[in-house]
Amino acid sequence: MWGTMISLRHINKLYHTGKSTLVALDDINLTIRKNEIFGILGKSGAGKSTLLRIVNLLERPTSGEVIVDNISLTTLSSRALRMHRQKIGMIFQHFNLLESRSLFDNVALPLEIQSCSKDVIDKKVSTLLELVGLADKHHHFPSELSGGQKQRVGIARALASHPAVLLCDEATSALDTESTQSILNLLKKINRELGLTILLITHELEVVKQVCDRVGVLHHGRLIEEDATVNIFARPKQLATQQLVQQALHFYSPNATDEGLTLKLTFIGDESEIPLISILVKQFDVTMNIRQALIEKIQDTTVGFTICQLTGAPLAIQQALQFIQSTAIQVEVLHGAI
Repeated sequence: MWGTMISLRHINKLYHTGKSTLVALDDINLTIRKNEIFGILGKSGAGKSTLLRIVNLLERPTSGEVIVDNISLTTLSSRALRMHRQKIGMIFQHFNLLESRSLFDNVALPLEIQSCSKDVIDKKVSTLLELVGLADKHHHFPSELSGGQKQRVGIARALASHPAVLLCDEATSALDTESTQSILNLLKKINRELGLTILLITHELEVVKQVCDRVGVLHHGRLIEEDATVNIFARPKQLATQQLVQQALHFYSPNATDEGLTLKLTFIGDESEIPLISILVKQFDVTMNIRQALIEKIQDTTVGFTICQLTGAPLAIQQALQFIQSTAIQVEVLHGAI
């Protein structure tokens, strides 16, 4: 069983402006396991960046405790905190590279600050540039790189201090689709090969779908939901989470004139192999009109969504619905009544 890498206990963050007070984070309690990729999902203004910066105390919470790798950061002296931050790498949305330094020198910067020897720096930086796929660009400058390549340099620099935790602040939102995919693949590789715990924040469900083991949903400064990624997609509990999934997957919205029942069926894994429509049509003499069908790959799990209209005699519809409810398939009535 995985141990704990990050523990946030009763984190509150308030900003005071004149006579008003803004509650940026409201009693956040969160545990992130060692070696997992954990995503914080939420809309702009939800408090994601503030929460991320509190993990390494670039922002200090108004109250609460931050524990990273069994060390309570909120109790450390300034000197001890600076030392412990070396074990927490961070990559940024806009890369934050020094334009006047080559790729090699950008990655070497944290090692220079630690007064490492030239031999150590040369070996470490070369290894990291090879890891991120830029071994042939040692002497290039940031202005010569694509956005995806710049982010790879940012990742290599974040890894230079051999951190146990990697924080990702909207690391792919400034990239095109192809570059985003390559960075996500790189993060998965780093997590697998180096055993890093990765905490990323994003407003994009596509990102958490591909890389995250678990997800927390932040809404107006509150952590409203936390679950395995597949459950966040297939079984969202809170309305705000349901709306995020609805918007991301572009689910069909029923019309007021739709006949019968409009249902959303959710299949997870082997459940998708059940010939449900054939059973319903043959056994209950109802008609199934499919409005939308989607199949999503969440990590290694297949999740299927079908939105359909169920029409027929009222008793037949009721019996068909009861049959669906007796299976492992999740069913939600979107429109209509029996």
